[in-house]
Amino acid sequence: MSNFGLSQNSSLASILGFMMSPDGEVWPFGKLVEDFDITDSSQSHDASFQDSISHLPNFISLNIPYDPNKHILQQAPSFTHHGVVMFFNITLQDLNFLLFVPEQLTERQISSFSQLYSELCTFDNSFIYQGDSITFKTVDEFYRVFHIPFSVSKDVAGKKIN
Repeated sequence: MSNFGLSQNSSLASILGFMMSPDGEVWPFGKLVEDFDITDSSQSHDASFQDSISHLPNFISLNIPYDPNKHILQQAPSFTHHGVVMFFNITLQDLNFLLFVPEQLTERQISSFSQLYSELCTFDNSFIYQGDSITFKTVDEFYRVFHIPFSVSKDVAGKKIN
């Protein structure tokens, strides 16, 4: 996962989210912790996105209408109109995520997703949106519809896949 901006010891389950550009670049933001501290901005989806992503030249060059005064989760569907993928870890007790995807993925996004399959399958529940509605209820369904190649790692091989 290090080629996705995550350290070797990090995983999707340990971050609050990521944004994937049309070029397939994955920019993680925030950290998920058990004891939430409201004063730590890295623990908030909104503040961590603003601190980690919104100022990057690559993000600015996408010309996405980002409003720091609105919740990032509310803006995610409109981001997809610019070809961007948004992932949010919404784990409370079970491992859950929200994924907002554009109508079409680029070849580079498909390539990036092919490397993320095993990590996405570690989550208990997935809610995958195109626009404002849940389109896919499982990771496998999403991968099948978009023809995303994947391989199952040893970590996932023993787990029931959606």
